[in-house]
Amino acid sequence: MTFFLWTEICHFVNLSTCQLVNSNDLEEMKFAIVAINYYLCIKFKIYRKLISENLSRMKERSQYLDIVKGFAIILVVFGHCLQFGTFLYANDKYFENNLYQFIYSFHMPLFTLISGYLFYGSISRYSTKYNFRTRFTNLLIPILAWNTIHAVLINAKGIIAKQNIPWLDILSSYFTSTWFLWAIFWCSLVVLAINKLCKDNIVVYLVVISVSILLPNDYNISNYIYMLPYFVIGYLWNKHHDKAAIESFTLSKKTILQSIVILFFVALIPFYQKEDFIYTSGTCIIEAGNKMDLNQLFIDMYRFAIGLFGALSALIALKLASPYLGNIPTSILSNLGKKSIGIYIISTTFINLSLTKIPHANEFGYLIAIIETLIILFTTYIITYLLSKNKITKKILLGSR
Repeated sequence: MTFFLWTEICHFVNLSTCQLVNSNDLEEMKFAIVAINYYLCIKFKIYRKLISENLSRMKERSQYLDIVKGFAIILVVFGHCLQFGTFLYANDKYFENNLYQFIYSFHMPLFTLISGYLFYGSISRYSTKYNFRTRFTNLLIPILAWNTIHAVLINAKGIIAKQNIPWLDILSSYFTSTWFLWAIFWCSLVVLAINKLCKDNIVVYLVVISVSILLPNDYNISNYIYMLPYFVIGYLWNKHHDKAAIESFTLSKKTILQSIVILFFVALIPFYQKEDFIYTSGTCIIEAGNKMDLNQLFIDMYRFAIGLFGALSALIALKLASPYLGNIPTSILSNLGKKSIGIYIISTTFINLSLTKIPHANEFGYLIAIIETLIILFTTYIITYLLSKNKITKKILLGSR
């Protein structure tokens, strides 16, 4: 802004005073100065208005994204409480629960879309080297730190009693626990590589995603592959979408498009079954004997479609609802969204150490899961807040600068 304002000043000064440099006419010089001041005041008001409008839009968009992340982290914790905090865990029945199926059909794709969308901001502002380094400091260090804490707490009795510790199992757990952060880590590296080497060629992204379903399901690789298309879509959407064209859409066109997306999601939901969970079927379409598993290919396509339409439906619903939420719900969702990564990491450890060890009555009630969710969200938010106040814990345990 300073550069353009200075250009305007120089331009006007040249026009107004080029004939007065050698003039002794004081009145004309005074008139020129007054004219310049008036001109600058008008220009400054215009620039200030533009800056104010841009900042207002950025703040509104940032709050909306925080609301989305807050909504997503509530679904994550509630889904974990349904799985581990009720009798469904002991009886392995959570995969058949309709609410559990509904949540898991789209909540992680929603998180990943937002992560990819925000990652474009990092790529557009910083160098590849810097982004590569921050992927390690912001994601890998917290993953290693929290897995170490989890391993120590789980095996504390054995360590104290000097019993045989399953070190191999502990080591492998580093690649399976907090899998979502691993997924974002690997997705980020894929996008960084294609951005650097192929200039974000969309054909290259399609080839990489298509080939990835040939990889084995071991070590949670299938989970990372599952997240990759959503991360890429979020990233490319932020890079290529035309804001002016979208804003030019009439209300009726927007309503029709939004309705189509939501209807697709509603139509796909009834067909979601146990085999459609990424945890039960994976992504690899190569079966024994190097034959193509067409059923697995269908599952992958269906799972991608329902995840995408579900995530888009959530984004649409939150966009429409956010102006009417009120100050308190907006503040709660926004604050949860800002601390979502910390809540995700800590709640995962908290649930594994506590809820899975508590016996539950052989009756299922959603109220139990709701109460557990509220307690865990409150507790993990406070812990995340306290950790963020210390530079060391903020960097090592939360990956924040």
